[in-house]
Amino acid sequence: MKNKKLIWTIFIIQAIPIPISFISIIGSLVSFANISILVEKSMLLAAAATLAMFFAGTYSVTYIFALIKTINSKRITFISFLPVLHILLFVLFFNMWVIFEDMYM
Repeated sequence: MKNKKLIWTIFIIQAIPIPISFISIIGSLVSFANISILVEKSMLLAAAATLAMFFAGTYSVTYIFALIKTINSKRITFISFLPVLHILLFVLFFNMWVIFEDMYM
């Protein structure tokens, strides 16, 4: 019983970014239209921007995958924390995007 409460607490906390992820899907689609401008400036800038937009828009997929796997296994594993890793990767590539944009723009 204790383990169930912990699992649900972890996933409730990890669900907080989901509304932001849905909004960022729209923003990512609009930004992909302008990616050619970034490619002209720098491939690193374009790659960082593309990966940041990808991770921003796909958080809900990672969350649902981790939730289903954790519920099926009925215990906390590395997969339970994939949403946290997903957020960390987004933050990494977003920061790279900002740094490269300062360098190349």
